[in-house]
Amino acid sequence: MPSDASDDDILRGLNMLIAGNYDLVPYDEPASPGLDPEHVFALAARYGQARDARNIDILDLGCGTGAQLERAAGLTTGKIVGTDLSQSAYVKAVARTARFGSRCRFMCADFLDLDADTLGKFDLIYHVGVLYVTPPPVQRHLLRLIAGCLKPGGLAVISYYAGTVPLLMAGLHKVLRAGADNAESPAEQVRTARAQIRVIANTIARQAGDHRLMSGVLQQVSGTQDTVFFHEMLNQSFGTLSTSALELALGAHGVHFLNWMQPAPFEADASAKARAMMADAYSFAGGGYFYGVFQKDP
Repeated sequence: MPSDASDDDILRGLNMLIAGNYDLVPYDEPASPGLDPEHVFALAARYGQARDARNIDILDLGCGTGAQLERAAGLTTGKIVGTDLSQSAYVKAVARTARFGSRCRFMCADFLDLDADTLGKFDLIYHVGVLYVTPPPVQRHLLRLIAGCLKPGGLAVISYYAGTVPLLMAGLHKVLRAGADNAESPAEQVRTARAQIRVIANTIARQAGDHRLMSGVLQQVSGTQDTVFFHEMLNQSFGTLSTSALELALGAHGVHFLNWMQPAPFEADASAKARAMMADAYSFAGGGYFYGVFQKDP
């Protein structure tokens, strides 16, 4: 955790702002069948770790309204734990999993207040839609927390933006965030930001040179639904993450990169570091949004 009290206060304030945005503009993200435990463990089996995915304990750090955990609870028999700082999301998550009884537990808490001793150990950890919209010191805490909460051989699914296009998105975020006025309603902030994107696009169109990549980014971001636009492009924090950097940070705690959930053609016998570097090579061809699967040493 951050050692300087003033820095700690700043980080907690940012976390509260981000969580407050989700209370202000609810986002009920649907569950992804592609992230079902059986699919995650099937991927791990390619790397020599075959096991039953039904009797497992699952943690979701940043569970939102609990859709993914609700689905996972219906497919498994172990304990289910979710955490989120948004009060409204927490209430929905508790309600939607009530039928599973005491094996489902939720906490409305700041990530900085969580530790492995409190949370326990898990076979599978979801950390989806969160890491890239948290400040770097919080990211470092989260990665240590994930490593500390994994059982030996346990798996973590971490989503992140990586590659060239997301790097341009991150630059665009800084411009749009700088122009955002928190006194405006979310809808007004989105309208203002979309107008700024049109100004940028028109300015680029008048410049000499090849701007197809940035023009594509502007078009992609413009096509994003308002709720996602608000929570990503106008979030207090937004950044890209390389797979190699994640492998380095998690590898220090014995957690290593396997592959993406939609697997890239990495050699099965390559080292985790080599696979991570190859993932970055693929993502720099354009990049996008990835679900990385990481495994703790048995």
